Order: sequence, then structure tokens, then C-alpha cells
Amino acid sequence: MKLLCLDDNKISKIEGLISNKSLISLSLRMNQITKIENLDGLNLEDLNLSQNQIGKITGLSKLLHLKELDLSKNHIRHLAGLQNIESLRFLNLSLNNIVKVLQLQYIERLNLLTELDFSFNPIQNKKHYRSQVLYHIPQLRMLDGVEIIAEEKVKAENLHGIDLNDRDKIFKAMLPQESFVDRRIA
Repeated sequence: MKLLCLDDNKISKIEGLISNKSLISLSLRMNQITKIENLDGLNLEDLNLSQNQIGKITGLSKLLHLKELDLSKNHIRHLAGLQNIESLRFLNLSLNNIVKVLQLQYIERLNLLTELDFSFNPIQNKKHYRSQVLYHIPQLRMLDGVEIIAEEKVKAENLHGIDLNDRDKIFKAMLPQESFVDRRIA
């Protein structure tokens, strides 16, 4: 079996899948899962756990082939647990409770990540949110369902780049009505 869809089945625990080494796509949408577990050793490329009760990202580090992950409509606040999924290309975290830009540290080294969705999370209300995300994850092609243009990447580098003096000058030229504050993640 390569594809398994168990959507909307009142499932509360992930179990009984370990022996299915040929499983590539698993959908457990609209269930009552609170913990990501029992997926070690599977060759999953696509995992959909949207619309569950997940509060913490765990149990994914051994999914070496995972390319697409949908964790939308859960209760996630922190991105720890994603940092080792090096094959990840698409990540949907919309409709969660991600607040801090500092959480980007867990996904900024995922070099293959090209599509990221934080729609309807408090992090979107942060000043210069898009440019902060693009500075930390410059290979993104799509953010929150909107294609990224080259000008956004240049702006992100200028606002959040390494050279503090250059950034101060550029910031004042681009946004003269605002005071420059260094908001880089340390």
C-alpha cells in the first residue's frame, strides 16, 4: 500500500503502521490525534495531520524522505521538532498559534524548503513579518500562498542582513518615518 487516507475517523493515536514500509502518503486529517508518534522507519514523502489536536511537534526526525507536511489547524506554538527533516519542501502550519519570529531558527536550515504557510498565525502580525521570514529562509518561493518576488528578497537582506551600519542607512532611506531597530535573531 502506497497511499493511505484515514481522514475523519475519530482516531486518537497513530498506531499499526510500522510494518508498511511501502507507504509513501498518509493522511490523518480531521481526527483527534494529540501526539505525532509511531511513524519511525516509514518511507513517507507526504504526511497530512491537519485538523487534529497536536500541540507539540515530535516523532518526525526519522522520516528521512518526508517532502510535504501539513500540520494546519492544530495547536502548535513552537517549531522545535522540524529541524532535522532535511528533505522537507512544503510545510503548512496555517491556523496554529505561532507567535515568535524566533521559532524560525528550527526551520531556517532546511535548505530544500520552498513553500511555507503561516497563514492565520499571530506571527503574521509582526512588523516586517514577510521580510524576516525571507531573510532567514531565502530559498522560499512561496510564503502564505503568495509567490515571492525578487524585490522582497532584496528588501529582506537589506533590512535584516549582516552589516548593521549599511542596514541602518538603507532602512532610513526606505522608511524615513520609522526608527531603525536591529531585529535579527541572535
